[in-house]
Amino acid sequence: MHRGMRMAIDTIEYDNAVERAMLYACGNAIVCDDLATAKYICYEKGVEAKAVTLDGTVIHKGGLMTGGRGPGQQSARRWEDTEVENLRKLKDKLLADIDALPKGHRRGIEEETLQGELTGLEQRLTYATEEMRGLERNLESKKKELDFAQRQLNEGKPKYQEKAQELQTIQENLKGYQDAVAEVEDEIFAGFCQRLDYDNIRTYVAQQGSLQQEGAQKKLEFRTQKSKLEYQIKFEQDRLQDTKNRINVLETRAQRDQTHIAELEAQKESMQSELDILNAELDQFGEQLDQQKAKNAKRAEKVAEQRREVQKRSKNVDGILKAVAGLEAESQRNAADKYALLRRCKLEDVDIPLTENSASLEQLPIDDLLQAGQDAMDVDEDPDSSNIQLPSVQDYGIEVDFDTLDDDLKEDSDDKLDDELQEKINTLNGELEKMAPNMRALERLQDVEGKLESTEKDFEVARIGAKKAKDAFQEVKQQRFELFNKAFSHISDQIGQIYKDLTRSASMPMGGQAYLDIEDSDEPYLEGIKYHAMPPAKRFRDMEHLSGGEKTMAALALLFAVHSYQPSPFFVLDEVDAALDNANVAKIANYIREHAKPGMQFIVISLKTSLFQGSETLVGIYRDQTANSSKALTLDLRKYQ
Repeated sequence: MHRGMRMAIDTIEYDNAVERAMLYACGNAIVCDDLATAKYICYEKGVEAKAVTLDGTVIHKGGLMTGGRGPGQQSARRWEDTEVENLRKLKDKLLADIDALPKGHRRGIEEETLQGELTGLEQRLTYATEEMRGLERNLESKKKELDFAQRQLNEGKPKYQEKAQELQTIQENLKGYQDAVAEVEDEIFAGFCQRLDYDNIRTYVAQQGSLQQEGAQKKLEFRTQKSKLEYQIKFEQDRLQDTKNRINVLETRAQRDQTHIAELEAQKESMQSELDILNAELDQFGEQLDQQKAKNAKRAEKVAEQRREVQKRSKNVDGILKAVAGLEAESQRNAADKYALLRRCKLEDVDIPLTENSASLEQLPIDDLLQAGQDAMDVDEDPDSSNIQLPSVQDYGIEVDFDTLDDDLKEDSDDKLDDELQEKINTLNGELEKMAPNMRALERLQDVEGKLESTEKDFEVARIGAKKAKDAFQEVKQQRFELFNKAFSHISDQIGQIYKDLTRSASMPMGGQAYLDIEDSDEPYLEGIKYHAMPPAKRFRDMEHLSGGEKTMAALALLFAVHSYQPSPFFVLDEVDAALDNANVAKIANYIREHAKPGMQFIVISLKTSLFQGSETLVGIYRDQTANSSKALTLDLRKYQ
């Protein structure tokens, strides 16, 4: 374009290993010999490139000009070869240090570098502050020196004027001497000047001196131009050699890439054959899975029958346990009645027949009955209490001898015999009432026993109700678990394929990977669900470390997977492409176009042309200035597709 400019990448020597980095860093920047060339290229030709001149002036793409030298800095020195060589060595050393750095901690290193720069700037600020204070102190001393110099100047002015007058006198005398010398030279060289047609000898000397000076100047310019041309030829030769080397490297790389492509094609064919084999095995496994599901269904039916049988037996066991509990309660009541009768006999000195191995009636304690009476009083005071326990009654080794009883009394329970005995008891009670005995404790015991029986009945009713509530809760819990697992299994199976469809491209035909993970498998609805998404050609990382566009693609995949479980007729997307680039927007548009159908309509709000240009109908909202309100426009695009 212009012989006074060259690409910035062509003026830099670098290793081939960092070629891509250098191309990215330099871009389309150009180096110009002077500011006029840079202005001609950027302003007159309209080239959108960053131009840098040799004096440091920079013209940015937007037209802003920065840097450069002032009027007093036009003399630019050329870099010596030693300085250039030192800078190259420093560049190689810095590149080697960069390559030696661990790439995983590049961000931390940048932070440390910035922190170091910040510390250096703070130190520079401290030094600048101290230097400013020193300059202020130096300024005061300089002011004092200036005052002293001013006083000396005032004192030396008379002497200066005197010496100036003497100098003027000497100059006048010197001029007279020079005129006398010129007259003598004119007399001596008069014939020479007349022969060469010169006014005087001084004119001849001045002309000869100017010619010599001009010759020397031309010779210097010739040498300078020669050195420039030699340097330009060397530079162009170096560029030519670098270009040849770069072409050789590119040819070698192209051959290597062709070989690599052939290897990849072979791998593709082998992978395709393996994929066909795996698909056949997958079909076989699917058939086996169907057979196994049928077997599992039969086993599940058997398990359900066994569960029903267990429930029936559990009900029988509950009835037996109730009967046992009733017998135990009756046994305890009989033992309590026996103890009460023995105690009464002891208190009333009733002589009862005992066996030979029986303990004496005197060993029977009376405190247990009193304790039982106190418990009964407590029960009487709290009728709502349901935690009533029968007092544990012991026989204390007392065994009644029933051999001395009449035969009719030894018989089993008979209502007639009970009536006769009850009549005798009533008669004896009547006689005892005449004797005014204290029967308060016995009545209290009977009241407590009645309350105990009613409490046991209430307890049994409450226990049955609690069991029914527990069974109902377990049934609801199982139903909730089954519904959750059904939805989770469907969404977990769909999200991987949906994410692959959304992230698949020509360069990455396999797409990304996404899956869900339950934190608590027993009760999954009480804990969270982890969502992992791995974009194509990237390693595993947490969701918060993904970019905005990657998070959007992962969120849309999850949204589409949830929607696939119980789809609705309408799907509204409100500017979901705000954080996406054009490639991902095109993927979203293709996915919507493939899955849109009469029973599934997408309503998309978007400001990007690449998304809404593939729709069937457009609805635009605009402001009507005359009516001062919003209005809508519709456009059917199906007739243009």
